[in-house]
Formats: sequence, structure tokens, C-alpha cells
Amino acid sequence: MGFAKQGQGQTYLRRYRRASVEVLKNTGYYPMNETPLALLVEIERFLAKQGLSRFARVGEG
Repeated sequence: MGFAKQGQGQTYLRRYRRASVEVLKNTGYYPMNETPLALLVEIERFLAKQGLSRFARVGEG
């Protein structure tokens, strides 16, 4: 969780009001290659919370 510990996560949260910081287990710099399904679930969950997804519902997973 080095990203959030360094304060970078907090910077993003201040600048982008809809942002969220999620930590994916067993993932390094390339989550799209290392844990693609976990990344997709988190993206869909984020979009559902914003009302922008036709596929995911908030709370699923």
C-alpha cells in the first residue's frame, strides 16, 4: 500500500472528487496484466456507484 502511504492517494482524492483508491492484492505496477479480473470488478464497481455501468450493481462481488 505504498501508493496511499506516500500521500499520493490522498492527493488524487482531493483533486478528483469522484475518485477512490482501491488496493488490489497480488498486484504491482500492471494490474491489467497481473490481476485483470480483479481490476475489472473494481472498475465496474466504481462505475456502478457513479451510475455509469449497465453491467454491475453496487454491492455485488
